[in-house]
Amino acid sequence: MSDTPAAFPTSVDDFDTDDRISWSKVDNKYIMEETNGNEWEFDTELKRWVQTVDKDLLEQQSKAYQVPGVDESEDTKEKAKSKKRKKPDSGQDGKPKKEFQNTAVYVTSLPLDATKEEIEEVFSRYGLIAESIDTEDKRVKMYTDDDGNFTGEALVIYYRPESVQLAINMLDDTDFNFRQGPNGKMKVQEADVSFKKHKAEDEGEKKEPKKQSRVDKETKQRYEKRQAQKLADWGDEGDIEPSKQPGANNPKLARTLVLKHMFTLHELEEDPEAENDIKEDIMEESLKFGEVEVVYVFNMEVAGVAVVRFAEPSSALKCAKAFNGRQFDGRSVVAYIADGTERFKRTKKDQHAEEERRIARFAKELESGALAKDFDDDGQRIDNNGQNNGDE
Repeated sequence: MSDTPAAFPTSVDDFDTDDRISWSKVDNKYIMEETNGNEWEFDTELKRWVQTVDKDLLEQQSKAYQVPGVDESEDTKEKAKSKKRKKPDSGQDGKPKKEFQNTAVYVTSLPLDATKEEIEEVFSRYGLIAESIDTEDKRVKMYTDDDGNFTGEALVIYYRPESVQLAINMLDDTDFNFRQGPNGKMKVQEADVSFKKHKAEDEGEKKEPKKQSRVDKETKQRYEKRQAQKLADWGDEGDIEPSKQPGANNPKLARTLVLKHMFTLHELEEDPEAENDIKEDIMEESLKFGEVEVVYVFNMEVAGVAVVRFAEPSSALKCAKAFNGRQFDGRSVVAYIADGTERFKRTKKDQHAEEERRIARFAKELESGALAKDFDDDGQRIDNNGQNNGDE
């Protein structure tokens, strides 16, 4: 039986804030269940957590010491039954058990020259990265070897669990900022406690239990308020045309794909039909992943930006996964789901058309001499009453 981990709270006042802890009405005591399946009971007299005996282990030990001719199965079943934990119904006096939700991803094969700022920038595209409760430092852990050199492995902790699968879908088996790590493309997977424990042992970190300072409720409340505000700002600081006011829950963003390095401004200037050709190519490729509502080419962006809006978010995700890192006319494409924090510029076709119509109309009038009668010999415009409107 392992020792009580230092991270387990021992004050009853702190139990409400720990998702792993619930109240068992059957045993009339607090129960803690770790993500690895280990279960603990809180001993109120000793003021410490005691690990419970696993049912299978109990049966194995019973068989090992079983006396021939004596049937102990009935007693064993009764004992095992008494150890069974039941989740209390909502509304009863017991505290309902909260399901643990993972919010972290474990990343391997990052480029060895990658910086924390780069990792934050890439992974923050798919969700708000959590911060330290006491400071505003992003919770990104870069692992190093005994000499302090980065190993290409990192742990990224998001504020919301929904960001985990999105980051995996978008970043797993892709290049990191056009670079690869020691083992090729980076791998992104859901993290669990075994990753952090394994890395700590490899690095010789904190082998002895470390006494943690208790974070008071006011500090945690301030942290939650700060993170909630940043979560709102994360999807509401800018807009991606034509979605004018995207928010954190704007459904258009989930199905809007941003593509970069699809063209150069020189290409658009050199060939008037290039913009339409690019749009048609993107539409043709995007339709392989689902229904497409519209494709925009932002012809004033040096980064060669195009935006594709799908009918379904799943189609946008699949397309982003396929496009990201793909070569297009010798350029490496960057593809990701819109987060509402960027503004892209383009000249609209109706503006072009109106300007062209105005110029054509003016040229036609000049050719026909229709404008000549409106000016006198000195080039001054004459009004409808035949009066000269020039300066006195």
